[in-house]
Amino acid sequence: MKKTKCEWEGEPEGIVWSFELKENQILFIEVVHYEELGSKDNSQTLIKTEYPYDEFLRIVLIELDALIKRHGIIGYREQWYDFDFPLSTFLKLKHYTINKQKYPVKKVSGELDEETRSNLKYDSELLLQKIK
Repeated sequence: MKKTKCEWEGEPEGIVWSFELKENQILFIEVVHYEELGSKDNSQTLIKTEYPYDEFLRIVLIELDALIKRHGIIGYREQWYDFDFPLSTFLKLKHYTINKQKYPVKKVSGELDEETRSNLKYDSELLLQKIK
């Protein structure tokens, strides 16, 4: 089993998203709101459900895809206070969602040692490709 969680901090409240990948690629999702993130008292469960992992990933990526296409790479950074859009992770997940395989990179001999490379043309085309 694989578990992870992330916190969205407000002031003073917060939301904690918990994820657990179960058998048969089923994702358990729990979202809990806290009035005081530091003490996690007065909590309220907002979501507690199970969902197919690939379908959840597809839905999240459709929204991220719309976000980056609406703002652009530089516009995103300006909108979100100098935080870059997680482009390489997004492209890896988008490629997986569309093709159900690992992102195509290759190892080549560089000037000093082995280098890892992706195809910039494919990277760019994938960024603009629509998720179905």
